[in-house]
Amino acid sequence: MAYVIQYYNSSVKKEIDGWPKGINACFLRIAKQIEHSGQNLGLPYTRPFGDGLFSENPCLGIEPCQKTAEGDDIMTIDNTYNPVRLNPGEEAAEKCANDPAFKIAYDALEDEFAALAALLDARLQAGLTQAQVASRMGVSQPVLARIESSLGKQDHSPSLHTLRRYAEACGMKLVIQMVKPGA
Repeated sequence: MAYVIQYYNSSVKKEIDGWPKGINACFLRIAKQIEHSGQNLGLPYTRPFGDGLFSENPCLGIEPCQKTAEGDDIMTIDNTYNPVRLNPGEEAAEKCANDPAFKIAYDALEDEFAALAALLDARLQAGLTQAQVASRMGVSQPVLARIESSLGKQDHSPSLHTLRRYAEACGMKLVIQMVKPGA
């Protein structure tokens, strides 16, 4: 299922565009993953508030918007609702082409979000929540959230053993593959 993400209005888009490049790059990576996997990525990327509401957490705990379970945005900024569609892939491509510092920040997140996408795809294909995968692995949900969020961090990356356990909890097998850059 493809998800559509919208800014609350053009002033919110302008404010988010003004965030530091690393945070903005992380926001667009998360938004791109939401389009693919849905809004409940799990902590630390999205956080459920209950009643179908979710908050996106693009690095450093900044929360630009909340989303209903149907993907509708609910902004905490008091302003007129006039949605502006967000296409994170197009926006990131444009910023990468026009801003070398943004491109560096965005590209630095590629491995983390590719690995996250692999874990989320496995979890979603299995029809499991973070809590269910955690239970099958014999760990708590916060531990599983740290596993999912630490994939791009060189000093805290999960071991192959942990990744195998994650795959098995999702009814899958871990496969490692190397490809040429740009392939």
